[in-house]
Amino acid sequence: MSKDELVTLYLAGRLSRRTFIRGLIATGVSMSAAVTYATVLSAGAEADPKGAPGGQGRGGQPDDLYGPDFYQGHENQAHPVSFRVTNPCNGERVDVDGVLYFGISVVETSSDRFSITVVSNYSGLSGVGRITGFRYRGGGTSTFAFHMDDQDFYPTVETFRESLVLAGPAKSGFSVSARFLFIVDADGHVRVDVDETSGERCLS
Repeated sequence: MSKDELVTLYLAGRLSRRTFIRGLIATGVSMSAAVTYATVLSAGAEADPKGAPGGQGRGGQPDDLYGPDFYQGHENQAHPVSFRVTNPCNGERVDVDGVLYFGISVVETSSDRFSITVVSNYSGLSGVGRITGFRYRGGGTSTFAFHMDDQDFYPTVETFRESLVLAGPAKSGFSVSARFLFIVDADGHVRVDVDETSGERCLS
């Protein structure tokens, strides 16, 4: 089913919010964008004086926002990043780049509230020492959770600080503290930036 067909059926009250979001995801729309799109269309329907009365969904069907059919979803994303950090073991600068892998779970806990959990995997990162030429490989995972109101789903910026590992030769490996910016833009698209990186400690 195409995106246009999904929108038509959703606005006609023939699809629940959950089915509509899952249908959009099946067409290739990201989970965050699908939830955003459903929110925008729902707001437009509520503003329409010809829309369904309070307590009813589109087409006079019970609105699944107020039933047990709250949205739940999960998607995996990969975001390219690059940053520089000083190795606390030998003082050299290390250029790090690669891909951050994220598993993003969204649970609609009420009619206007979402619980979002982000699991980060740093195995896609690698680095090169500017002086020694040592090659480093990223590792480790972390979990970050936050809540968002429906009307605030876009745009928004959530920040979290985590530690990742850069394993290297000759006991040169070290851990890195980094601040991650989880950004949802006005179109519901997600991107991740990294800043405020610092070497924490040497790995034995």
